[in-house]
Amino acid sequence: MHLDDISEVIIPKSCTIQILLCGGGWITLFSPKAIQIKSLIEKFALETQESQIEFVRALRHYTSDEPSILGFRKGDII
Repeated sequence: MHLDDISEVIIPKSCTIQILLCGGGWITLFSPKAIQIKSLIEKFALETQESQIEFVRALRHYTSDEPSILGFRKGDII
């Protein structure tokens, strides 16, 4: 199973975490740390999504005296 396989993570009870898979199946886990587990899954899923982004928009100007370092202006798509 990969993070891409996860569609949703819910906590129906304080010690229960349910993971809905993209294929429609459920995984149910019982732990007193269910809330922390959910947060961890969501954090890693977000990082995975962010790492797939190909372009970003510059929020500030950046210049460098080093010729091998990219310089850009606010609003540029990098």
